[in-house]
Amino acid sequence: MSPEERQLLQGVFDRMRNNSSAPRDNDADRLIADNVRQQPYSPYFLTQAVIVQEQALQAANQRIQQLEQEASNRPAQSGGGGGFLSSIFGGGSSSAPPAPQRAPVWNQGGTGQGAPQQGYAPQQGGPWG
Repeated sequence: MSPEERQLLQGVFDRMRNNSSAPRDNDADRLIADNVRQQPYSPYFLTQAVIVQEQALQAANQRIQQLEQEASNRPAQSGGGGGFLSSIFGGGSSSAPPAPQRAPVWNQGGTGQGAPQQGYAPQQGGPWG
């Protein structure tokens, strides 16, 4: 065991000692004691689990703080078009690629020769004319 591991283990038991006077559920206390008697190795694994979870919480908290710091350092977006759908509909950033050209959509009339939908000019010289 390394000195760091020893310190982590001792920290868990120090915190338990500091909270030993906290109220406990008698039924839960009995169940835990019964299981520890049946599985005497369980405190080892429970202590490991506590340490791993504490380390994960510390890492997550550090990451949250880092992301919050990064977010607070970003310049605020100016109003007018930088919303949720702006990348789809062309608002917001001027570096966005242009919207793709839409092909005409023909009305369904059964003959394939229906008029184009509103906003589109008919194609010249297509297979039907």
